[in-house]
Amino acid sequence: MMTNIPDYGAFNGFGDSEAGFCVERLIDEAAEKIGMDPVEFRLKNCARYGDRAIDYDTLLAGSATTYDPSLESMESPIEWGVLGPDIDSLQECIRRAAEKAHWKEKWKGWQTPMEVKGAKRRGIGVAIGTHPSMYRRYSAIVKMNHDGTANVLSSAAEIGQGCATAMAQVVAEVLGLRYEDVNVRLGDTVVTPAGFGNTASGGTSSGITAAKLAADDAKHKLFDIAAEMLGVKPDILEAKDRRIHVKGHPERGVLIAEVCLRGYQVTGTAVNPPQGSIIDDKTGKQIYAHAVAATIAEVEVDTETGELGVLRITTAHDCGRAINPTIIENQIDLSVTQANGWVRSENFIIDENTGVVINPNLLDYKVMTILDMPKREDLQEIIVESPCAWGPFGAKGMSETATTTQAPAIANAIYNAIGIRIRGAHLIPEEILKALGK
Repeated sequence: MMTNIPDYGAFNGFGDSEAGFCVERLIDEAAEKIGMDPVEFRLKNCARYGDRAIDYDTLLAGSATTYDPSLESMESPIEWGVLGPDIDSLQECIRRAAEKAHWKEKWKGWQTPMEVKGAKRRGIGVAIGTHPSMYRRYSAIVKMNHDGTANVLSSAAEIGQGCATAMAQVVAEVLGLRYEDVNVRLGDTVVTPAGFGNTASGGTSSGITAAKLAADDAKHKLFDIAAEMLGVKPDILEAKDRRIHVKGHPERGVLIAEVCLRGYQVTGTAVNPPQGSIIDDKTGKQIYAHAVAATIAEVEVDTETGELGVLRITTAHDCGRAINPTIIENQIDLSVTQANGWVRSENFIIDENTGVVINPNLLDYKVMTILDMPKREDLQEIIVESPCAWGPFGAKGMSETATTTQAPAIANAIYNAIGIRIRGAHLIPEEILKALGK
């Protein structure tokens, strides 16, 4: 049978957003059952350094290659790893979001809205989230030019998230160049080396990591040449402001362009080491990195019309190391926009008898506009930096994590406002009115 029903596909957050939308509402219910503040409940029970962890690929590798329907036998036991020290930033995210949002002043307890004005009720809610910052096999090439500039070749993809910008910044930092000295060529497999792809928030933690390692390789080669030119050992050199010079003696140096010309063709290459080689010193186990976030939402619900307004979002995110803070803030703003859309309005309406989508245009398929978003001063982004074990300068991908916390925070705020939980997948006026018995 042929229909017009759209196929499914990946979306920012890929599973964690949907799961978090359910789990974080259940977490709130658990906190209410024991009469505990939901922020304190999460602080007490959130993941911590040393908790066991695993990823999908490792889990599959540990299961039997010959499937036993009884599920009782495995070819080898699962080898669990651990969450690294950076996971403890989740507590910092919760605390900083709560402090910035003035949670203690605004939260008045379970079944008590923040404010009541006639039919309109205001509520506040919290949610936390996580998403793996995946480490994959990636390679990169950094080719130095005779004018002292650098070309970076990588199969990472620029899809608007700022990968090329951040990669250029990292390579420039390693080589002692300026941002404008680095030209990045991405995703053209005719010339770029092998890479896994920008999946599972791996563009930074995998793709840019390989670029940094390739830049490190090029720098070592440049230092060997510069050391010979200056009559010193390479280990006492540093690169800064387009020059290579003796540490503590900037006058004893040479332009990187001169070194490139002397070396004629200096090229750095790198392949990320296997993930299994990244071991936690304390536990001796493989480390798995996750970006984490905490969001506090404030909403207003009109109990007569079911209309929902998101008044304020305060959201804290751990990105490991902010290579470019502006990009991080843009990713956070994007997550607020996306989550508002899919939880408050966006939905395919399909005729069950014909399989025809009856809202196939942007007039009937409602997309959030700037009028549906919090005002600029009411959207507070908080950047938390807790370096991970392998990302460039400790950076890790975080945009998917950002999407996981927005929707459940809004849902929990609605409950605080009206005292009734919305069980459906969409927080639309019809569902709110239905929950209110109207």
